[in-house]
Amino acid sequence: MIGAGTLRAERLNLGLDDPALPQPLAVVVGGRGELPLEEHLITNNQRVLVVLPEGTEGGVDDFAEVLYAPRSQETPGGSGIDLPWVLRRLRADHDVGLLLIEGGPSLNRQLVSQNLVGEIFLTISPVLVASGSESILSQGLGFSRRDLSLISVHTADDHLFLRYRIHDNT
Repeated sequence: MIGAGTLRAERLNLGLDDPALPQPLAVVVGGRGELPLEEHLITNNQRVLVVLPEGTEGGVDDFAEVLYAPRSQETPGGSGIDLPWVLRRLRADHDVGLLLIEGGPSLNRQLVSQNLVGEIFLTISPVLVASGSESILSQGLGFSRRDLSLISVHTADDHLFLRYRIHDNT
């Protein structure tokens, strides 16, 4: 699963490396306006589901299925999507039992702030990027402290891969 901003920002693959294997469902959440699905999403005969707020028009062609979700009261002005509802629909309608969220920061922050995430994978890479936008670690928008327990550490070249279990501090 990715957010619409991440889809617009980069070209990516939400499937498995081996196209002969059954591919997971690719899920794109949110978005206003047109989504560059065919240009930015690399698929290997993979089903694509775009989740949009109820009342949204346009933005998706025949490339993907669309799920219209209720608007969330957890985001300012009710502008976001009701993510608990989306997760229930993914389980019930698409048999999704395990979900990997690739980002971006807005989607990740909403999921963490609503206690909808069980684990988080952090990658430390040898590149620093400045951004004027909110990040998953920004305060506000319902985000509060979360305690983490380290599950695993891996390295590859100059990258450090950390996997943590997230504890509900409520």
